[in-house]
Amino acid sequence: MSSRPERMPNLRLFHVTRLIIKLRTVYTIWFSSLILLLFLANPATAANPDPSTLPRSAKTIIASSPTSETTHQTVLATLASPDRQWVAQINQVDEEHPITIESTNNTNKWHIAHPTPQNIGRTTFHLLQWEPKSSHIYIAERFKTTCAPFPMDINLYVADVNNQQLTPMLESIGTSLAISPDGTQLLYLAFNGRGIIIRNLKTGNETPISAPYEGPRLKPLGNFVWSPDGNEAVFAAVNDPCAPNMTFEIIWINMQTLRRRTLLVGDTYQMRPVEWRANNRVALRDKDGRIWLMNARNGQLTLAN
Repeated sequence: MSSRPERMPNLRLFHVTRLIIKLRTVYTIWFSSLILLLFLANPATAANPDPSTLPRSAKTIIASSPTSETTHQTVLATLASPDRQWVAQINQVDEEHPITIESTNNTNKWHIAHPTPQNIGRTTFHLLQWEPKSSHIYIAERFKTTCAPFPMDINLYVADVNNQQLTPMLESIGTSLAISPDGTQLLYLAFNGRGIIIRNLKTGNETPISAPYEGPRLKPLGNFVWSPDGNEAVFAAVNDPCAPNMTFEIIWINMQTLRRRTLLVGDTYQMRPVEWRANNRVALRDKDGRIWLMNARNGQLTLAN
C-alpha cells in the first residue's frame, strides 16, 4: 500500500511530457501550413524578389537590361555596303553628329557632323544608297514634317568612306530623291513645278517626265523606287493631300521610253512603294504599316503580312 503513492508523481510527469510533445507537433504543423498558404496566395514574392535583398551581381544584371534596349533604339536606320565592309547608320540622339559609318571589322569609325548646323533639330537624314564599289554612299537631308505625304528631301550629299569626306552634290533641287541601282542617275520631283526629273549625276544633264496633274496643280508625288536593273520605276501620287479622305495612285514608268501606266487608283489604304523585289513584285506599305506586294506588270495586289 505504501509503494502506490510513490509511483504517482512519475506517472503524472510522463503524461505531462507527452502532452507537451503533442502540442509542439500540432503547433509546428499549423505554423508550416500557414506559411505555405501565405506563399501560395502571393507567388509574385518568389517570382519578383525585392532587388535590395539580392546579391550585388543580380542587381547589376537588372540595371543593365534597360541600357542595352535603349542603345538599340537610338539607331533609326542602317545600311550595309555591297561588299559588307561598311555599315552606315542614322543616330537618333546625337543630332549634331547624326551619321556614323563604321567598318565591319571595328577598325574604323567615322562620326559625321551635321553639314548644315542651322538646320539642327529641323532636318533629319536618309541613307539612300551605296555606290556599287562600296567607296561612297549617297545621303539625303530632309525636313521633318507632319502633313506632307512624302519625304521632303532638300539636299543630296555623298560620303567618301576612304577619305572620310562629306560633299554636297545638289542643294534644294527637289524632294523624294532616289538613286538608280548603278549610282549614275537621280530620280526626283523638282521644285518650282518642273515635275519629275531624271538627272545624270556624272554629266548633270536632266530629262523631264510629264507628271500627273489634278486640275491646274501638280499632284504631290513621291516614294520613287527603281527596279533592280534600272529600266523601270514606280512612284505614288496623292489626291487631296493632308485631307482625311486623301487617296493614292501607284504609277509605273519605263525609264528608257518614259512611258507611264497607272497601276492603282483610288487607294484609301494610302500605299507607298518601298522596295522592288524579285519577280517584278513591288513592296508597298500602307498607312497601318502593312506590307502589300504589287505585280508591276498588271497591278495585282496581295497582302504580304
